Amino acid sequence: MSREERKRPSRIPLTPEEIAQLVSLKKRMAANKLAAFKRSELYKFCNIFNICCFFIYWELLLCFFGPCHYQTHYSKTMRVKRGDGINNTGKRLI
Repeated sequence: MSREERKRPSRIPLTPEEIAQLVSLKKRMAANKLAAFKRSELYKFCNIFNICCFFIYWELLLCFFGPCHYQTHYSKTMRVKRGDGINNTGKRLI
């Protein structure tokens, strides 16, 4: 049985100059994509939305932790009236 010939030539590794060129090309392409995205309307909308969300979040935090009094009050005595009627001020008792 004869050996089959290779269908593909063996891979020749890239030289360091070619690798550096590919890396710089990819960096330039990424920078161009980022610059195009920053010029888009979607980027501006996302920036404004993020800023609004940040301020709303801080407002909620300040309102929650700010001017609140975390004290509990207990009733020592309580008078309960049951029945259906009208009191002296004309309001209905339940």
